[in-house]
Amino acid sequence: MKNQYDTRELQDYADAIAKRVNEISQLDIDTKSIIDFNDTASGQHIKSTYRDRTYEIKITIDLVSLRQDSLMVTSHFVNHCHLYSPSEFSSIYTNKTEFVNLDKQHFEINFLSGIDFVVEQKLLVVDGNSEYHTFIYLK
Repeated sequence: MKNQYDTRELQDYADAIAKRVNEISQLDIDTKSIIDFNDTASGQHIKSTYRDRTYEIKITIDLVSLRQDSLMVTSHFVNHCHLYSPSEFSSIYTNKTEFVNLDKQHFEINFLSGIDFVVEQKLLVVDGNSEYHTFIYLK
């Protein structure tokens, strides 16, 4: 039977991803960070293998989960995220309806470890109000 120590390293990967998303999502500045699996590049690095094999990554609006075989771990985001690039908007001016429609179309991202992704904080004007929003999308 598996115990809590079997998932500790995998949980550390999930926590590192959530920590970076949380750091970015709390900034009031346009910025982006690449979360990658290549320790020779710049950005936040996560190991691409767990027990010498890739693992599945699933990101939803409020959490990241990592899975390999029967092991699964999760870590939560402090703010909800949009799972698409802000380039989906034709300009920085948008409305809640457009957000709702895009969020319905992009409700989760599933990929294997080793595929880099972006966390971006972007200022948009939503129904006349300036707001920062966090976006997560594949590089």
